[in-house]
Amino acid sequence: MRTVRVAVSAAALGAASEPVPAASVSPALNALGLAGVAAGLIGTGLVIRGVALSSFHLGVMISLLSLLIFLLGLAALHLVLDARPNRVRYIANEPFVWFSQARVLPLTVAWGTAVLATAIAIFSFLSIATGLLDGAGNALREVSPLAWVLAFVCSIATWFAWREVVRAHRSPLGVQLRPNGISFVTGQAAVMLSWQQLDDVIADTVRKHPGAQSRQLPCVRVETESGRSYAIKAIELGSDPNVVAAFIRYYRDNPRERERLVDPATAISHFSEAQETR
Repeated sequence: MRTVRVAVSAAALGAASEPVPAASVSPALNALGLAGVAAGLIGTGLVIRGVALSSFHLGVMISLLSLLIFLLGLAALHLVLDARPNRVRYIANEPFVWFSQARVLPLTVAWGTAVLATAIAIFSFLSIATGLLDGAGNALREVSPLAWVLAFVCSIATWFAWREVVRAHRSPLGVQLRPNGISFVTGQAAVMLSWQQLDDVIADTVRKHPGAQSRQLPCVRVETESGRSYAIKAIELGSDPNVVAAFIRYYRDNPRERERLVDPATAISHFSEAQETR
């Protein structure tokens, strides 16, 4: 995995789209998130230290503390691996250009969530079983309602989390460019397009989740001649979407240069040199 700086000329950006921010999360939101996680860690530590808790509630607090530590590490990792202006991240040891986020980010999210959810679910079920044995079957009296809630919620979360682990290992992130076309994964479907099928490729924004209130994220939008539109999020590219969109358009418009795509470093270097003549 390599990260290089690529300056893109105004002509390469194109008139069809305005430049969009490269980062998926603004610095202010990052700082606010880190401050909130830090406050949660301090508060949890004070509760554990200053309050005499039963073994079950102590376990819940330890689980919460582990979750907050995981979130803190994830936030820091996100800060390091988020897309940066005029920079592209690509996989160097492939016979094609593959702009992609470092796999450590989705794998850390998937594995961390799965392990935590599984651990809390097992702890909750053991607490329920212990309460049933101690109370001679009187679960309502001996088992904390929180244990039932955690067991139910974490059982569902565990199922979805381990499914994401499998998906994180199988699904290639970002976009791949070859002499005969491009390919990427959107949702659960793999998409392969020839260069002739591409109508336009622009830097755009897409909502993080369906709904009017969802936050807008930077992306590369691929539009086809058939009218289909696909969005590849910048966080999956690990790269400035303005540069990636201009890069794809360049090789779409210059078919004689596509053979360079078998060598990522050469293809990116040639694109950078082409910007100086525009």
